[in-house]
Amino acid sequence: MVLHLMVALVLSAFLSQTECQSSCAQLEFDTLENTDTTLAVTKNSRVVLTFYINTDKCNKSSSSNSFVIQLSKVQSAANTTENLLVCDILLQQQNCTVRYGASFCRCRSHIKGIVQFSQPFNDSHDSEHVWSWTEQGKLQERKVRFHIVFGEQSGVSFLMLAVGMVVTFVASVVFTSVIAVCIVKYRKGYQKYEPLMKDQINYPGYDAIVCPGDGGSGVEYNDYEEVESAFLVIGTNNVCDDRNPYLPRR
Repeated sequence: MVLHLMVALVLSAFLSQTECQSSCAQLEFDTLENTDTTLAVTKNSRVVLTFYINTDKCNKSSSSNSFVIQLSKVQSAANTTENLLVCDILLQQQNCTVRYGASFCRCRSHIKGIVQFSQPFNDSHDSEHVWSWTEQGKLQERKVRFHIVFGEQSGVSFLMLAVGMVVTFVASVVFTSVIAVCIVKYRKGYQKYEPLMKDQINYPGYDAIVCPGDGGSGVEYNDYEEVESAFLVIGTNNVCDDRNPYLPRR
């Protein structure tokens, strides 16, 4: 009985030590805390993450000198889920080698085993990536969910819409003001020259007369030259026209 108890205690201590040794190495990111599991990503942007294996808590004599890190993307289709391999990295005795997925992963430091992951995110839905590594025969994992957000783009779109509305309003005000000024000048000019248009007035140097305001005799169709007022009218085809601001030239 006592022998069985001693054997159980020895096995328990051995298993505890093995568990501690097998989980002492941790995969860490330079921009994420160890407790972070979600990272917000703007759609159509590129994510850059730097990661490495931290063995500071491991016993130097018993810790492994090599790690194989596999980065996978979780793919869900119908009722099945599978991991699509993105990168495969070998860290061995301070040497970093990307064995698969060089377009997404690269070694930044061979001495410290620092790896950089870079990938554009163009999808509208979230995605989950899994970093897995083996330490002394035990598989370790760390999952990160990339949450796609649209806040920045929506803000830009709203800003552009607001600027467009302001520009349209200002242009409308300016256009209306110009029209109003033209109407005022038109009325002032009409009032200024209205007395001259009530009677026929002979102009020296011209073969024709100014048409009276209520019509009158016509004039020959001739060359025209601009005069001071837009309200001195001369017609064409022997008909007075109140829209023609010219007088016949001699």
